[in-house]
Amino acid sequence: MSKRKEEINSEKENDDDLNTIELKIAASNKRRKKIEELFIAYDMESIIGKKTAKKEKQLMKQILASEASQNMPKIYDLTGSVGTMIKNVAISKYAGYQDLDLDSRSIICLGLNSILDLSADFPKSQTMLFNKKQWYQLNKLFPPKTFDTEIYNDIKDTLQPILNAYDQRKTMKRNWTAIFKEILSLQSKYNGELNEFFRDIDFCLYFFQSLLLLFKNHDYMFNENIDISEWDFLVKFWGPVLEKLFIGTGLRLKWGDTLLTMKDTSNDNGYKINLRVINDKTVQRYNEESEVTVAEAGKNDPGLSKFVIDRCKLLSENKMIIDNYLHDSDDIDAVYSIQFCGLEMMIVSLSLSANGLYIGNEAYHVQLNNNLQRFPVYLQTVFQLLCFRNEAIGTSNVHNNIKSTSASNRTSVKRHKYTHVIESVPSDNEDEIVSTTSTINNNLPSITPSPKAIVQDQALQELQKILDELDTLQFGMTPHQDKKQEPFSFNELQATVPKQHQQQINQQDKKQDQQEQRKPVEVFSSLPRPPLSSRPQSHQALCEYY
Repeated sequence: MSKRKEEINSEKENDDDLNTIELKIAASNKRRKKIEELFIAYDMESIIGKKTAKKEKQLMKQILASEASQNMPKIYDLTGSVGTMIKNVAISKYAGYQDLDLDSRSIICLGLNSILDLSADFPKSQTMLFNKKQWYQLNKLFPPKTFDTEIYNDIKDTLQPILNAYDQRKTMKRNWTAIFKEILSLQSKYNGELNEFFRDIDFCLYFFQSLLLLFKNHDYMFNENIDISEWDFLVKFWGPVLEKLFIGTGLRLKWGDTLLTMKDTSNDNGYKINLRVINDKTVQRYNEESEVTVAEAGKNDPGLSKFVIDRCKLLSENKMIIDNYLHDSDDIDAVYSIQFCGLEMMIVSLSLSANGLYIGNEAYHVQLNNNLQRFPVYLQTVFQLLCFRNEAIGTSNVHNNIKSTSASNRTSVKRHKYTHVIESVPSDNEDEIVSTTSTINNNLPSITPSPKAIVQDQALQELQKILDELDTLQFGMTPHQDKKQEPFSFNELQATVPKQHQQQINQQDKKQDQQEQRKPVEVFSSLPRPPLSSRPQSHQALCEYY
């Protein structure tokens, strides 16, 4: 009898242990549900804040663009805006494009892209659409955006021995030797490979050294009677110089006729470019190329047709680069590029100056020759190239900062970004959790954007829409379902369960797992059913998706 009583008491104790475990699991599930509601409140607040900021930014751009168009000074004796006029003329001429002359074709090409090229000489190309007074007013209204080279005055002092080495009383050969020796002497002191601080000085020395070697070893490059291709100039001079210019910047130079990136249109018949300066970014294990600047090359004195076509092509490529950045909501509205004609270099700028109007201009122009007396002029050339590089780096940095900011704000699908809140929530005080959740839910629409009340109204509408859908999307549970959710797995609790009851608990867990796998089908049956491949795979992504 005593043995039987012990067995009965043991069974009662085991039953009590099971009841205790079930109560703890039920309490844990209840607590988890409260924490999930807290997470939902945080997520909704974050989603609404991001959407409001994005819409506020878009609205501000529209307001500023509209104000810029309204406040734009009127052009003398011109009805309507400049952008509308050049585009309407381009559309009217487009029907007979193949039979038109070069000036009319450039008017069509630039006008259809909303580009006004102020670098053209009157009366050529788009200057034919205006009279002299109007063209003068446009040039005064949109002056060329030149570089400030005074920041490199300290380098000028360092390179002064090269400029002072020339002596008019000496022969060209002796002057060449004197200048070359000064370059070698300075290179031993200012080596950019040994000290990155001297990288700019090292580039200036490399430019002058390459030019001197071109004088000596490839003197035919300065002979206009010899037929020299555009790639002769790129391979033997401009290519190495530009590669040296962008060393250590993190940007990559891609040579050859490669296609420009187009983010909002098809690229089957896109622009083929001689040089693209690319900012590489890894996106989901794949490399993504973003152009920061481009360059077009032609042979020495290519002819008017080739020159005009390359200029129109270069400006159109600049516009596409600006549009690509605006497509990603980047605050970049100006791009610089280079046009080569043999040893002639032109730095061309394009900027979004008004609503629907891109202004192209020539920021710098130089013609290199084999005259050693012009080295002081070429000093300004290397400073312009350094500023051109800095502009490309600045464009790349703005793009990278926006990309990194958006990536850091993206919610991880592997680990909840509010996991640290779990540790701070007390396990026994569930009323505190409920009050905290209700407080956050009540304070969600605390959005006060600046452009009047438009953005706020849109944000409140988005919030109401998401909260309505949230009644259905309750982690796989509808508001009227009373089924238990999958319990947590507690190792410390399982260790207290007798061995004879372990199998029974495991079977119950498997049944609950099977029920949980079927629940999403019931929940989403009343919602739009997108393709499986496009559905989010996590709850957070699901809230953002719907």
